[in-house]
Amino acid sequence: SVSNDREGSAVELVDLGTDEPAAADAVGRFAVSTESIAIAPRVPHYALWSPDGSVLSVVRRTGETLGISCYAADGRELGPQVTGSPIFGAWTADSRFLVVHAGPRVSLIETASGEAVRSLSEAAVGFRAPAVSLSGRIIYAEPRDGVLRLMKTTIMQSESVELARFGSGGVLAFRPGSEDLTVAVASNAEAGALSELWLIAADGHRSRITRGPFVAYVWSPKGDRVALVAPTQSGDGRHYVRIVDDSGEELCASESLVPSPEFRLWLAFFDQYSQSHSLWDAAGQTLLLAGRRVDDSVHSSLGDPVGDMVYAWRADRNQTLELVAPGVSGFFNRTTLPENSDTG
Repeated sequence: SVSNDREGSAVELVDLGTDEPAAADAVGRFAVSTESIAIAPRVPHYALWSPDGSVLSVVRRTGETLGISCYAADGRELGPQVTGSPIFGAWTADSRFLVVHAGPRVSLIETASGEAVRSLSEAAVGFRAPAVSLSGRIIYAEPRDGVLRLMKTTIMQSESVELARFGSGGVLAFRPGSEDLTVAVASNAEAGALSELWLIAADGHRSRITRGPFVAYVWSPKGDRVALVAPTQSGDGRHYVRIVDDSGEELCASESLVPSPEFRLWLAFFDQYSQSHSLWDAAGQTLLLAGRRVDDSVHSSLGDPVGDMVYAWRADRNQTLELVAPGVSGFFNRTTLPENSDTG
């Protein structure tokens, strides 16, 4: 895999098959040598820099469970490790706190000490990564009385209050640059796809943006459009990208491809990975996708099959997938122009 460092000026290569770094950089500097740098085979840890680049949070295996640790930029470990499984995290905009969802608990971790300074919930399930807005609003979920209750709080509040209710589990994210919350819900958790995308405005007004099925969604950096990765229903594993605006109007759609295993992993945990690995370029015009086009495949009995490729798609009508390079994943640096993308 290939990823940006906190300044976007270097890359880190990790062999996920052996859990060994091919080129020691950030993980080699921060990881204890006896610990694995992957959660499981072909499942990389979450490594997420704080917005100001001063602290790195890292998830890895810790015995029979998972743990998340915070490290200063010089490699010093900050405070004790928070453990639990599954485990997800999100930074506050000022980099002072990390909100951690570990098992059924949601905790507020202070960056300076690495200590859990507040427990937000001991019964938080039905979602993965907590959502944190630019102003410090924190959203998580608790199931009660047969429904999923979205709870909101802030760093300064001592109590949480109910924001909204849904009938099933959801995936949470704030619209970039706003206090509007988006919630993707699954009417059938076993179907493996999300069925609806809702928008809860800062004033509490709730509206449905679009229906599924889709497996992931990600707002453009400007917050004016949202990309939904959806199955084609062709039965051969192909997916495509739908682009809609905040009213649900269909703006355009991409050609289809079969996602690479690494891209499938990103899609499976998109609410966590999208915080550090962006499919959108900084201008909100182009997306990077990884996989193979079905019309490019060669049956193994006839020769070597075509491997996975990274494609760029300009999110507009009548735009085709443009080959970038052979690779299993591709991401844009959030602060650079489209030509400065990283592929691996």
